Amino acid sequence: MKPLLFIVAVACSLLLIGCTNTEGTVDIAGKVSDEYTKEGIPKRVVLIQGLIYSDSGLIPADDIGRFYTDSSGHFTYTLKKTKNVYWYNFIFVGDSTYSYSTKAVCVTEFESKPMFLSFYLDKFADFTIKIERINKTVPYDTLFISWKTNGIDGRIYPHKVRTLE
Repeated sequence: MKPLLFIVAVACSLLLIGCTNTEGTVDIAGKVSDEYTKEGIPKRVVLIQGLIYSDSGLIPADDIGRFYTDSSGHFTYTLKKTKNVYWYNFIFVGDSTYSYSTKAVCVTEFESKPMFLSFYLDKFADFTIKIERINKTVPYDTLFISWKTNGIDGRIYPHKVRTLE
């Protein structure tokens, strides 16, 4: 009987500790859409992270939660408001179709229009990856990797490939 009471006491303590860092909840809803077509993006993973204002700007705090858009890009979520957090980062997980992106939203936007938030994501267009072998000397094989998407060039500095001999 004593171990059961101990487990219940520990569980209640943990719940109370978690509750002291929150300031209630707010129900949010909205839609995640394609920037150009304005069509909803289905099954998009969205993470929420608290942001705290400091002298150096907004810095990430706690991870608040995660949700998914439905088949038409809509979502509903009950956000736990965290003490001293007045901005929230909505992080849209990237994949082969849409790039990773984040959007910061102020708590006052939730309170003024909590029932509908709109987010727009950029789709990858003309995504190409180029891998070039620069040096063919066995101990110093070097690859140069570059990519281009949406008119933006990206490069990874030469990467040395170590071969097992």
